[in-house]
Amino acid sequence: MEEIKPILRHGKKIRSNKKMLLLVGGLPPGPDRLPSNLVQYYDDEKKTWKILTRGVHNGEYVPWLYCYDPVMDVWARKQDMNTKRAIHTLAVMNDRLYAIGGNHLKGFSHLDVMLVECYDPKGDQWNILQTPILEGRSGPGCAVLDDSIYLVGGYSWSMGAYKSSTICYCPEKGTWTELEGDVAEPLAGPACATVILPACVPYNK
Repeated sequence: MEEIKPILRHGKKIRSNKKMLLLVGGLPPGPDRLPSNLVQYYDDEKKTWKILTRGVHNGEYVPWLYCYDPVMDVWARKQDMNTKRAIHTLAVMNDRLYAIGGNHLKGFSHLDVMLVECYDPKGDQWNILQTPILEGRSGPGCAVLDDSIYLVGGYSWSMGAYKSSTICYCPEKGTWTELEGDVAEPLAGPACATVILPACVPYNK
């Protein structure tokens, strides 16, 4: 296993079992902007964000996978994906990582990535699933609910359009399904989360 030390070491390591809010990457403003390689955490005691470390990237489309160990303050290079991609989404389900959607470049053209890959951390191996995504989506919202992975919105390069539909993938069945009904407007880059509502809150509210 190849180990890559962070570009910046702070002499601070996370050595507690306390849950922590992490902020990874993002796209800063500016005409020549590149994705941020910062990993930040929120210090609840001092009520401020602090830089934990920096990631590893060079602004190109890559198939890389890195795993960060906050205790040892080390990045470890893992098995590459089979496909270079960016603006995709990663979902965690049943101790597996699912890389879905995104795009890559061919010449000067952006192409949708249709292949869905699944990563097994125990075997350090990516596998291409037999069922590709229903349609290209870059920057969709993503959340796991029950036994399925949901993608909301996103941008299709082949259609040249933002999406307002929702599709879901069931790993157990290996099938994609499109939900009835669209969100209020087509969009890319939304954030999705799964929440448990109290029993007193009506679902149709």
